[in-house]
Amino acid sequence: MSIDARGLAGRAEDIEHDGIFLRIRGVRQIAGQVQDFVGAYLANLLLCMEVLAVSQALVLHRESRERARRAASLETELARAQLQLLRLQLEPHFLFNTLHAIGTLVHAEPDAAERMIVLLSDLLRRALQEMSGQEVALREEVEFLDRYLEIEHVRFPDRLRVVREIQPESLGALVPTLLLHPLVENAIRHGVARRAQGGRLGIQARRVEGWLELRVWDDGPEGAARDARPSGIGLANTRARLEHLYGPAHRFELRRAREGGMEVSVRLPFRTANQPGGGRSAANQPGGGRSAANQPAGGRSAGLPAAAGM
Repeated sequence: MSIDARGLAGRAEDIEHDGIFLRIRGVRQIAGQVQDFVGAYLANLLLCMEVLAVSQALVLHRESRERARRAASLETELARAQLQLLRLQLEPHFLFNTLHAIGTLVHAEPDAAERMIVLLSDLLRRALQEMSGQEVALREEVEFLDRYLEIEHVRFPDRLRVVREIQPESLGALVPTLLLHPLVENAIRHGVARRAQGGRLGIQARRVEGWLELRVWDDGPEGAARDARPSGIGLANTRARLEHLYGPAHRFELRRAREGGMEVSVRLPFRTANQPGGGRSAANQPGGGRSAANQPAGGRSAGLPAAAGM
């Protein structure tokens, strides 16, 4: 009996140990399941937070783009209004100067005055019909300038000599409307007209890689008398229009010419109406004027600021 009792006691102990082991293993299984649940919960929570953050970022990005689009639209409208104001300022200036020139000839040379009136009416008709935009091909600008020079030839039949150096491949380039007229008028008024014997007026245009280079010069008087002429509408208006249209991607310089008088040099991006983005002003393009990263002197108005007469 004692042997059976000892056997039963051993078996009881084994059963008790097995029960403890099973309980421990159950606890461990439950702990593992809890740990897995907590890990999965935290992972799902982190995923939800990431999705929420991405969604909020997309909403903020969309709102930011919309604000930027509205700001760009307002900026474009402002630039267009400023350009139109400058254009409206320049056209009466041109008209008044021409009418003044006609008035000086009405009594002294009535036939010449009548001829100038006919030329002026044709010039204004062309301006109203063909130059409603901010940019035109250089070919159209030169044709418009030819009619103005006809008027000036009536005023100075033997005193005005025009020298042209215009490369044919440059004629398709886009330029601001009425760009050349104030430059030529300035050269005639302050260069040719001040000399009894008259003088030469030079107009140059050429393509240099991706740029259009324009130069208007005269061989008129030099010295302090000319350098002190007051700043007026024409050149100041041209500077402002170029700045609005092209930003830093342009160059405007007023300086003494090697021919003896003064010259205005303008450098613009060479674009045509057939190129992407051509036919519309730079101020109406995203980002405004073109970058001048490859142009050391982009966007400067150099030369003799006090000599910006007209």
